Formats: sequence, structure tokens, C-alpha cells
Amino acid sequence: MQADVVDKHPTPTYYSSIMASERIQRRIDSLLDEADQAIANDDWTTGASRARAVLWLDSETSDALAHLAAAERDTGSSQPAQASPF
Repeated sequence: MQADVVDKHPTPTYYSSIMASERIQRRIDSLLDEADQAIANDDWTTGASRARAVLWLDSETSDALAHLAAAERDTGSSQPAQASPF
């Protein structure tokens, strides 16, 4: 019997799952800002590209789906939402 055994918590790492989620959310926010700016400048191709990048990270982001749908209506494109993120 080991009387010296102590429950130890694992040493925290820099990239915990919470931090990864926050990092991904910051990237999504940045990409959505870029999509907004591109669409405001009538650059529908870049707007669609940034929206696809967001959907690559989170396929259910409603803002990205809306940006992509608007860009596809404007350009007459019907590329799938899961195209390359960049």
C-alpha cells in the first residue's frame, strides 16, 4: 500500500481547450470583419472567400452563411460552402 500517493492535477499547458476555442473565435471574428469590409467595398469575391474561411472553422456561423449567400447572389456563383478557406 502506498501512503505517499497524492492526487496531482496535470500541469496546465498553454493551449488548453478553452484557449483554443477563444483563439478560434477571435479568428472567426476577424474573418467576419474582413468579409464585412470586402462586401462594403463591393468586393464580393473576397467577401465570399472570407465567409468560406469562417465556415471552414465553424460550419454553422449564421453571419458567414448570410455573407456567402449574398455574395453568391451578387456574383451568380453557387460554389459549395466547404471550399478552401483561403
